[in-house]
Amino acid sequence: TSQLMKLPGIGPSFARRIVKYKERLGGYVIKEQLKEIYGFSDELYDKVAPLVYVDIFEVRKLTINECDYVTLIQHPYLTKEMVKNIIRYRKEYGKISSKNELIEHRIFTHDDWERLKWYIDF
Repeated sequence: TSQLMKLPGIGPSFARRIVKYKERLGGYVIKEQLKEIYGFSDELYDKVAPLVYVDIFEVRKLTINECDYVTLIQHPYLTKEMVKNIIRYRKEYGKISSKNELIEHRIFTHDDWERLKWYIDF
């Protein structure tokens, strides 16, 4: 948080939110995800975007076949319905082996997958 507070417009509160959201996500894959943080305006984003970078190699993935409900529901991109459907699918059919299964069984839409692909591992 101390490094983040050196950025223009980022105080202790925003720095904590940035770190907390990063932890919930498993890491940032694009800078624009900062806009998903409560109170992070486009104006603030425009100030800090040129000064920050993301490292997709630091992203922590969820192993979708091993994570329990509590772990999955904490991810900000997974809805309650998605998590229930993942758990239900695993009980009925066993392990999920690909994105195609998630989409074919209407657990995720194509748009959901595009957003989540960085965070899901089989």
